[in-house]
Amino acid sequence: MTEDFITSINPSNKDQVVGYVSKADTNLAAGAVQAAHQAFQSWSRVPAEVRAGYLFKTAATLRRRKHEISSWVMLEAGKSAAEADGETAEAIDFLEYCGRQAIPLTQRAREAVVPMPGEWNHLDYIPLGVGVVIPPWNFPIAIKHASQLARRRWWRCQWTDGCVDGF
Repeated sequence: MTEDFITSINPSNKDQVVGYVSKADTNLAAGAVQAAHQAFQSWSRVPAEVRAGYLFKTAATLRRRKHEISSWVMLEAGKSAAEADGETAEAIDFLEYCGRQAIPLTQRAREAVVPMPGEWNHLDYIPLGVGVVIPPWNFPIAIKHASQLARRRWWRCQWTDGCVDGF
């Protein structure tokens, strides 16, 4: 945690403070990436079907709270109600799509190997590692959620203010 904060202002009403988020410096960001690398050691061994389940669970949570999330998008990104609703729907769709692609892809990999006498052949798609995403300001949810693939804690990096802890 940090004692530095970024004030989130409603771009449609510059006098309205939406909230405050912790501001990370380079050391905190590096620590977060290092922690993610450590967690990856066990996370990468979780079956794709289970990881996809987290995507579905996150999509279901967004779906249940869609109007609330869309309202925050309107306040924080200055989007209209229709754009905010579309942004939230896109995040839900991305999560569902990625999960629904992972399961058959994993099954096809298991079926794709041709058995040969005297050989044991196995094909698996594996997680490759930790990544960092800096989403554009005008896609505050969809790109972040889809690319982070159901991480329960998301990091949003703003171009000028450094990294901040997301919701």
